[in-house]
Amino acid sequence: MILFDLPGFGASPARTEGLSIKACANVCSTLIDGVSKDRRIVLVGHSVGSIIMTETVGTLHIAPSLVVSLEGNLSATDAYFSGQAANYKEPHQFYQHFLKTVFNLTAEGIVPKSYFAGLRFADPLALWTLGKSIQNHPQPGVDFLKLKCPKIYYWNEETLSPES
Repeated sequence: MILFDLPGFGASPARTEGLSIKACANVCSTLIDGVSKDRRIVLVGHSVGSIIMTETVGTLHIAPSLVVSLEGNLSATDAYFSGQAANYKEPHQFYQHFLKTVFNLTAEGIVPKSYFAGLRFADPLALWTLGKSIQNHPQPGVDFLKLKCPKIYYWNEETLSPES
């Protein structure tokens, strides 16, 4: 199992141009090709990470054995946190809004404190540009369903949007 931070998140240095879903997929594909070569893999993504994993499948030399989506975005409304980036003209404004929103959700016990702690390590530009790039994927659930490899979707009835 390999877990890693995308550029601008966690311990990975940020990119000066920000980040998009496509750029994330390319990072994932490069890592997979470097580590796995010709072996089949299982991809797992959570929330927006599921959009990234769906995009990554198309860049791989060998189809994955399985793609697992954990509460992945099925519709544009599922990106209710990160998708708000499009409403902001400046990365730091969005970042401060996002931090405040997540902090309030941790105080209510809705979001784990570890998520807020990890968010503190995110680069504002990477978070903002990644969130804005979600607009280029208006039907992520359709894209997920079109994958030709085996796939599993896990959800929580309490947080799944009505559109999904």
